[in-house]
Amino acid sequence: MYICVVYQLLVPTRYLACYRILMDKAERTKQHILKVSADLFNTKGYAGTAISDILNASGYSKGAMYNVFKDKDTLSEEAFQYNFEQLRLIIRGALQSASGSKKKLKAVVRASKITAEQIKGGCPMLNTAVEVDDTNERMNEMVKKNFRVWQKAIEEVITAGIAKKEIRADVNSEQVALFLIASIEGSILLSQSKKDKGILEICARQLDTYIDTLS
Repeated sequence: MYICVVYQLLVPTRYLACYRILMDKAERTKQHILKVSADLFNTKGYAGTAISDILNASGYSKGAMYNVFKDKDTLSEEAFQYNFEQLRLIIRGALQSASGSKKKLKAVVRASKITAEQIKGGCPMLNTAVEVDDTNERMNEMVKKNFRVWQKAIEEVITAGIAKKEIRADVNSEQVALFLIASIEGSILLSQSKKDKGILEICARQLDTYIDTLS
């Protein structure tokens, strides 16, 4: 009787342990494929990246990939979001390390320059926006949503600066945020096109000068 009870208790535990091991393995597989795909998509583009490219770079089989991702579209969307999270972490770190609203805005400009250099393939927002504009409405909506997240973060810095009298009361936070993002993304695009990273520094300095005029 005692042995039966013990057996009944142990079997579910063993199954649970095995299940956890399998799930941990699946998650590791997913994260590895996601990282590899994010780099490839951001470098070669979504249309330009074949499944075989992902499999060769990741070292996994097609069966393993489709076990954790429904299809290429699902993988593309998650890879884009993965890249955006890398961008957001860099910008968030820059905001947290700076004190004062104008310094925070300048930090965002510098962080975007760093992002263009550190994330393989450059800015994922810019790359994806250009590629999916007229070809993938779902991903285009994701791009617009994440641009709004970025814009809101800048607007909050400006609004806080106005409240602290660090920025003039007549400054329109929405317009300034849009101008900064457009300027940053434009400088990255021009830098990539001309293959000249010096353009990023030139534009960053000009934006610093503009930010100083907000007070």
